[in-house]
Order: sequence, then structure tokens, then C-alpha cells
Amino acid sequence: RRHRLYLSGTPVRVVDLQTRQVTAYPGVSGQVTPDPGTDRLFLTPPCRCRISQCNTYIVSAGTLTGTQTLFPPAPPLTAECVVRTRLDSPNRLLYAHIDNGTPGSNSGHYLAAFDVSAAPRRLEMPQAISYGQPVLDPPRARAFASRYRLDRTFIERFERRGQTITATLTLAGAGGNLAYDPTFDRLYAVGDRSIQVFNGSLTLLADAPLPPDLSLQTFDPRRRRLYLSDNNGGLHIFAAVGGQPALPEPPPPTEADIPQLRLAPNGDMFRFAGPALFRSTDGGDTWTQIGAGLPARNITAVEVSPAYPDDGLVLVGLNEYGRAGGLFRSTDRGDTWQASTRGLTDLEIEQIVVSPTFARDRTIFLTTTAHGLFRSTDGGQSWQALSRTYATSPWEEDRRVNFAALSPTFADDGLVLMSYRGLLHRSTDRGRHWENLTLPGSFTAFSPTFARDGLVLVDARWRSEDRGQTFQPSASGLDAAGEAVSIFFSPRFAADQTVYALLRVDYETIRLYRSVNGGRSWQSLLAGLPDDFSLAWATVLPDGRLYLTGADGAVLTAGPDELRWGQPRLDVSRIDIQALAVQPDGALLVANSTAGVLQSTDGGQSWQDTGFPARGRSIDQARLVAADDGTVFASVGVGLLRGRGGKWNMLTGLPPGLYPTALGVSPNFSRDGTALVGGDYRLNRLYRTTDRGETWQMVFDGTTEEAWSDIQAIAFAPDFAQSGLAFAWLEGGGLLRSEDGGQTWTRVANEAVQYYSVQTLAVVPDGRLFAGALGGHLLVSSDRGETWTDLETRLPGQRMWSSALAFAGQTVLLGTDTGIFRSDDGGQSWSEASEGLPVDEAWDRPAGVRALVVSGGRIYAGLTVGGVVVSEDGGQSWRPAAMAAAPVSEIAATPAPEECPSPPTYFAGLWEANREALGCPVGAAQVTMATQDFERGRMFWRSDTATIYVFAGDQPLGRFADTWDDSQPAYTCPEAGPLETPPTPQRGFGKVWCTEPEVRQRLGWAVSGETAFEAVVQEFETGLIFGLPSGEGIVFSTGSSR
Repeated sequence: RRHRLYLSGTPVRVVDLQTRQVTAYPGVSGQVTPDPGTDRLFLTPPCRCRISQCNTYIVSAGTLTGTQTLFPPAPPLTAECVVRTRLDSPNRLLYAHIDNGTPGSNSGHYLAAFDVSAAPRRLEMPQAISYGQPVLDPPRARAFASRYRLDRTFIERFERRGQTITATLTLAGAGGNLAYDPTFDRLYAVGDRSIQVFNGSLTLLADAPLPPDLSLQTFDPRRRRLYLSDNNGGLHIFAAVGGQPALPEPPPPTEADIPQLRLAPNGDMFRFAGPALFRSTDGGDTWTQIGAGLPARNITAVEVSPAYPDDGLVLVGLNEYGRAGGLFRSTDRGDTWQASTRGLTDLEIEQIVVSPTFARDRTIFLTTTAHGLFRSTDGGQSWQALSRTYATSPWEEDRRVNFAALSPTFADDGLVLMSYRGLLHRSTDRGRHWENLTLPGSFTAFSPTFARDGLVLVDARWRSEDRGQTFQPSASGLDAAGEAVSIFFSPRFAADQTVYALLRVDYETIRLYRSVNGGRSWQSLLAGLPDDFSLAWATVLPDGRLYLTGADGAVLTAGPDELRWGQPRLDVSRIDIQALAVQPDGALLVANSTAGVLQSTDGGQSWQDTGFPARGRSIDQARLVAADDGTVFASVGVGLLRGRGGKWNMLTGLPPGLYPTALGVSPNFSRDGTALVGGDYRLNRLYRTTDRGETWQMVFDGTTEEAWSDIQAIAFAPDFAQSGLAFAWLEGGGLLRSEDGGQTWTRVANEAVQYYSVQTLAVVPDGRLFAGALGGHLLVSSDRGETWTDLETRLPGQRMWSSALAFAGQTVLLGTDTGIFRSDDGGQSWSEASEGLPVDEAWDRPAGVRALVVSGGRIYAGLTVGGVVVSEDGGQSWRPAAMAAAPVSEIAATPAPEECPSPPTYFAGLWEANREALGCPVGAAQVTMATQDFERGRMFWRSDTATIYVFAGDQPLGRFADTWDDSQPAYTCPEAGPLETPPTPQRGFGKVWCTEPEVRQRLGWAVSGETAFEAVVQEFETGLIFGLPSGEGIVFSTGSSR
């Protein structure tokens, strides 16, 4: 109206556009926002936030004078530090960009909005930080702004709803300096090295490369041109239309760019690393870079349509880890690409999951970093957010999904499994509703024969044969902590039952495992790769060869049989012994959350894997107790297992999702079958069994009080059979006591000790109750926990743990993080008793002690470093009890009889008991074997000699050559099968069973399927011994028909 141009700065200048006269206003400085509909301006002077009194002034457009302020005047410490304003004149909305005046990582800018149709009136608006300058869409009464928060960027769309400005749409993984074209509804976001173009629904339309270090200056809506400047004062002008997509020019690869492979059904191969994508149509002999239209960003996901030969569909997900991303779609086998984000509110793509029945249902799922799970039912052209179907709140951290997988029969069953908040969830209606299975969630894989076997593997640690309804632990053989990042099946899985798993142990270490029994147990890759090859990724090719990628990007292929698989040497001295128990026969058991349960039958001189099938995380703590009849209860994370007769079973009578933090068995377990288990903060309840773990009843509920957390320890009185007395410690709640065998519990209120964090609890024969607690406390009570005495000041030195207790007569031993302490007078006085303990070099002090047990005049201690030590003088001094753990090949040999030139490498004890029947040792090997159970016996198959050993009961019945091969029918006796219940034996076992009448008569029907395992075989002159995963040794003597 006045034909004036206002120039912000110091001083403010005004240009008369008709006369070209420039007028400077000395003393007036700052940023100016004209209001064309009125006779006023909004002037924001420069201001030192929190030091000066900051504000925006409303001044006369003619004189640039005035004293009215946008915000009420306030002292500098509380005044709004306005940086600039921007006016939506047609809608009479003024946006203020304000410095929050907070130093450090919480610094930033927020937005405020005012209705300026009359006197300015502030509207409600989100107060998140940190926003960039808003851009306006007056025709639609909208505004857009980038938001930055630590390592994340967002674009938000704002609209007025009454007296509130609301963020009606948020797009994660996008940001930059913004410009908006209201005529064509286009939003331009200029970031580092790229410009992204969106429509008003924040759908990505285009993504074009830019030279580095360009800054957006302005946008000319009439000519549709963007003006950008560089650091050297140069001006760069870009047209908003035109141009042709070209291959991206990716930056040089980094060490983190590990090539990965995706295979198409027709044999095409796609390899990607960092921002580069290549395709091979000749089996990998030659590769061509593709990707016209793809931005040069980090590729995180590539997936190929199962109908690729017909539809040529390939999808690529990009993720710049908080700064940018995108989903791109190609329908010409990867030659050209288009953005495909309609409906997506998060461009940081983590995973693409294409339905195996895509030709029928056109369904694709995505997981994204901030906004979780999305689904498309039109082949990826549009997307629907699913977070409302599972998230417990709208916050971003509550929407994220770690992994998703679809059933191979998805079109028929709608089955989806996903990991949400670390737990496995299951949907049978394509993601509309979810069931929390309460198991740890991670990489999930469905068997290629899922329609027949219903097999699902999760994290290589859990296995389901009922389509994911229930799971059993299946981690036997995994020797390291870590999370599965890939699980893939042999192309001949139906025949060879081979599956592979990649586990990320730490940031730099990936390990490859193989299972030859459908994921029931695992073998490590031990050897066969070049010495300088550091594995970073792997998959399997259609011919069964493994495609292996090195950390340096090198690629090699190898047949599985060219590599050596087995169990690596496990050094017990390097394991954190988290739990220790002794069985009635004197056998020792130790447990660790990532190594499982190991056993020693020779006082700790040698150790064997018990075949314990569960593995937890490195942050989990193992729990282990042994009963007087040899029953063992153990946990290494979620769930409780029972061991009997060399076999472990997951107990199903307890609620799913229980993480045991305390275990206890009655001293009369063989007669009363009583045991107790307590859970952590997620399910802090006490459960009791009186039938040896078959069924459980909740006897105390700690979830009723928010301040109560883990059930930390459990102890039975030695006279439990008579007194029915048992104790437990509830974190935040103190001591729990039962006087009726654990049926009912009373909390013994004592504020002086209620909030102690107890690590161990024990009752001595004289009735006193001891409790070791964090902070170095050692409590003792003589009145069943009503009152306590803290013995902490009577112990020498300083310590943080009081983690283990053992009693031998009047001697009391206390294990701590600084070694062992001993009292010979029932706890009245104490002395250090760490002589012989290994030194924890990280702390330069005796190793920490997690467990103490007394057995046969010996005291054993389980250490954080150094394995197991033993004392034979009442705890005055200690010596190492174990030098190495599994495999069996590392077990120390006993001297051979004089008539044999050398001792056996393995099974010295069994050989000693059977030496007359076996003769002298002649050799040893590690081989793959298989076994099958029958009604009255077992069969074993040895792969290297193609031999089948048959046992009736526990006695050898015969040895037979395995003459079956793939050219023969799987079932040899047609009249007997195939049956599922009972299962008819097949292949080699079936041929012996069908063609040898005595075998069939003596063994009866099969009661299980075949199970493969790795075994050590020790050969002798007239027989052999081989080991089972359970730790049993099988003796087969040909010299005496045994």
C-alpha cells in the first residue's frame, strides 16, 4: 500500500519503491515484519538473551516509533527472547521465532503464534524445541517448520483449531531450510547436499542432489525459482521443475559400508553397500550400478517382490540416521526409481517386509525409526500407519518397532510377528490387533516349509512348531552374547534341516552359526575362512553355497562343507560364574546367562555342556538351584527350565514373561516336591509348586505396590519339613515370611532395612537368618526377621556386594566383590580369606564372588573372573578347580594303564570303567551325528562312517551300515507309514527298522523325530564312546557285545 521495502539490520532502512529513495533510521535496529493491512510494523531488536530485556515492538509504519510490545514486559531472566517474526497477513496470524535461552544440548528455538486481527492475542501452540523459521501457506491457513532434536529432524505442519495452533502432521526423517509455493502446494526442504520436494501432505515427490554447503535465501513463487548462496558469496539459482534423474554419485565407501545381497526369484542379484546399489543378471559374475532417481544416501533395506519376474518390483529404503531418508520404488527391475511415501510419516526406513504371497495380497510392511510400523496393500504406492494398533502412547519412543516378519502363508492366515519394546507380538489379522507373547523379540524367520511344519525361529534362541503360538528355548550351542541380525535357511531345508544365524556380538564382531536340526541347537563357524577375513555379513545362494562379506568389503563364496563347524573351546576361567550348585552325587553345576549351564563330575577339574537350551542377554543374571533328588531348576532370562535325567524342559505352568530373579527348593524336595520362584519388577510375584514344577500357584503378589520391585532372594529353613518356614526378600518391601510351607506370606515391616537391596538370604541350623545386601551390608536376625543387626562394621575393608553365604559348622563365609571373608564364631568376628583367589586385573583386587556352596568337605566359590575355586581347609585358602570348559576335547586325560601306549583324549572316566571291553584308544574325531528315540530304545547315526548304532534299552543291539540315499523312498516300509503319531522312522533309521525284524520288535515304535547334534567320538581297539549334548557318554563295545 505504501510501496515501501523494509530492510532489517542496524540501522533499519526503508526504500521508497517509487522514488528509489533510501531512508535510514538511526537508533532503530533489528528484524522488521511489515503488516500490509494496517499502519504498523513488528520490530524485533537484537537482544542478549537472559541479559537484556528482550521483546518485539509494535511500531508505526511511517515513523518506526512506538512502545507497545508483543509480549508483556518481563525481567531479562524470564523475558521471551524473540529472534524474528513472520506474518500470515490474510489469516491475521503472526509467528514468533524465540530463543529458549537454555545453554547446552537443551538449547534451541520454539515458536509462538498470535492472532493480530486486533490487539495481539497469543494462541496455544506446542512448545517443543528446536524449530527453524516457519514458512507460510496463506491460502490454506497453514504453516510449516523444521524441528531439530539432538540427532533427529522433523517437518511439522501447523493449522489453527479455534484458539490453538496444532501440529496436524509430523514427518520424521526430513528437515532443512524451508520454502513454500502456495500456488502449486509444494514445500522445498534444502538440506546438506540435497533438496527434497513435498506436497502439503508431506508426501515426498522428488529428491535432487545439490552441491555441498549451499544455504537457502529465498523462493520466487512467480518464476518458481529457488535462490541459494554458497560460502564464497556465489548465488545458485534452481528451477523448481525439469531435469532428468541420473545415477547418484555416492561418496567414497567407508568401513561401515558392508555389502549385502538380495536375491530375486529369477536369479537376478542386488548388492548394496552404503549409498551404492548394483545389480547382476549373470549369477554375480558382473555387476552394474543402478539407481537413476535414487538419492546418494545410506541404503538400509532392499527387498524384491516375490512376483519379480512379472512385476519387476524392487523397493529401497534409505536412512541417514535422523537427518534424512526415503522409500523408493522401481517397477523396471531397478533401472529407474520414484519416491513412494504417500501416507508415511517417517522417512527413516529400517526394514521392508514384502508379503511372501504378494501376487495375491499386494501387501508390504515397513518399520521406521521414529513412527514404527506401516502397511501398504497396493504394492507400496500408499501407506497406513499401524502404531495405534499396538502403541501404548502417541510418543515417538512408544511407536518404534525393532523387527517384523510375515508368514509364508500370509494371504491365508494374516500372520505377522513383530518385536515391540523388546517383546515379541503376534497378529493374525494383518496387524489390526496384537497379542503380546512376552518373549524377547528380535530377528524372526519363518521356515520355507512353514505350511507343513509351522516352524518359526526368533533370535536363534527361541523356536516354535505351532505357527508362533508357543515357543521353546533353542539356543544350545550359542556361545556368545549378542542379537541375531539375520537368520536364513538352506535351499534344501526340507531335506537337510539346515539353517544359519548371524549374531552381532558387539559393534565390530559378527559370528556365523549353523543348525542341522531345524534350529534346535547350533554350531559355531570355527575355521575355513582366510586368516585375514573378518566376517561382517552372510547369506546363502540358490545352490547352497554361502555368500560371505568381510568387514573390508571383500566377498567370497564357500560350500558349507568346506568350512569347519562345531563348539569352540570355552574357558570357564573367563566366564562370569553367576550361579553355582552341587547335586546329590557331588556333580557341580555353574550357570551364566550367555553360556548356559555347565557340569563337572570331577570336582571342577573338567566341565561339560549340559545341553541347556536357553540363552539370555549379557545383562541378565543366571539363577540355579539343585534339589536333593537331582532335579535342577535354572533360568538365564525369561522362563524357568527344569533339568532331570540329562534333559531340560521349559516349565509351562508359570506365566509367560516371567523373569526369575530368585529360586529356592525345599531341603526335602524329594518328598514334598516344593520349590519357589520369584520374578523381577515386570512380574514381581512369588510362585510355588508342590509337584516338582508341573504346576505352579501364585502365593504372593508384589505388583500391588508401585514401590515394590524384584523378588531378590529366597531361603528355606533347614527344618522346613517340621516348621514350614521359608523367607523371601522383596526389593522396596523388605522381608516376606511364610510359616505354612509357602502357601501364605506375611510382609515383616521394618523400615530400618526395608529398602536394602538383598543379594543373598540363608537360614542356619540354629534358626538365625542372614541377609547379604548391596552396600556391603550383612544382616542377621534371631527372631525370624522382626529385628536385625548389621554386621557390616565388623568386616575389614570396604566392599559393595555381600553376594554369597556358606556355612560349615560355626564357620560362616561371605562372598563379596572384593573377595571372601570368614568368621569362625558364627559371625561375631571376621577376617579376610581370599588367599589363592585370582586377581581381578581391572580393579587390582581379589575376584568378585557370586556364589558359594559346600559339598563333601569342600567349599566351592563361583567368581566373576577366574571360574571356580575350591577350598579344602574350611575357606582359609583357595585354589583353581577348573582350567577349561567344553568342548570335551579340552578335558584333561587321566593316565593310561601300563599296557596302553597313551591315554584317551576324551572320556577318561568312562574308559576306565570299561577298559577291558574297549581296549586301548586308537583315535578320535568330532563328527555330526543324529539320534531318534523309540519306545524301548534309541538309534544313533554317525555321518563320517555312515554307520547306525542300535540300542535296546541301554544295551547295544547291533551296528548297521547306512545304505539309504536320496534316490530311495524316505519311508522303506509302506505298510507302516508315513504316520505322524507315532512317527514312522524314515531314511536310514527307517530302513534298518523296516528291514531288520529284531530291531523293529525290540525297539517298538518311534516316539520322536530325528535330531542332529555334534559329537566327539573316541575310538578304541574294540569299541567307541561318543558324547551326547546332555553330557551323557554312550559306550559301544564290539569286543564283548556290549
